[in-house]
Amino acid sequence: MTALDPIAGLPEPLQHKLPKMLQKILREESEIRQLMHSRVHQLTTFIRQTAQQQQLECYYNPVEQ
Repeated sequence: MTALDPIAGLPEPLQHKLPKMLQKILREESEIRQLMHSRVHQLTTFIRQTAQQQQLECYYNPVEQ
């Protein structure tokens, strides 16, 4: 049994539409995943830069105790 077997009993126009709809959903999901990966990478880079900047500020401007 394949994933498409359940649609075999549907009217023919639906048999052709459903695989195309599934392909579109999977393509859009892939695009969303790629976008999320890119945004996570940007956020990670920003966090690293912020941490490095804070370390430098603490090194060159130590807090008087």
